[in-house]
Amino acid sequence: MPFKSLMNDTIEIIKGDGTKHSGIKASVQKTKVHMDADGLLVEPEDLIIRRMSNGAEETYRVIDPGFYEEWEGFPAHYQMDVQKLGIPEAKKAVQHITYNI
Repeated sequence: MPFKSLMNDTIEIIKGDGTKHSGIKASVQKTKVHMDADGLLVEPEDLIIRRMSNGAEETYRVIDPGFYEEWEGFPAHYQMDVQKLGIPEAKKAVQHITYNI
């Protein structure tokens, strides 16, 4: 798939219950994140963490998952609307995740 070659970022998705999905290839832009669905459920308020090669991290909150079913050779995928969080907001959002044991 030609779009896979555009997915140069590696992200981690943190769900509201604390579940983490790591090592996901995606294309991260200012207000959008594109990735193949690969059986993952992305919901509003999930957090996306992008770790960059320079050691920096960016945290985004999912506003609208934008899920699209497989169609004419395109795999099921997400075109998410996201909001980039500043450092204080990101730390606060990650700390407010509920862990159910």
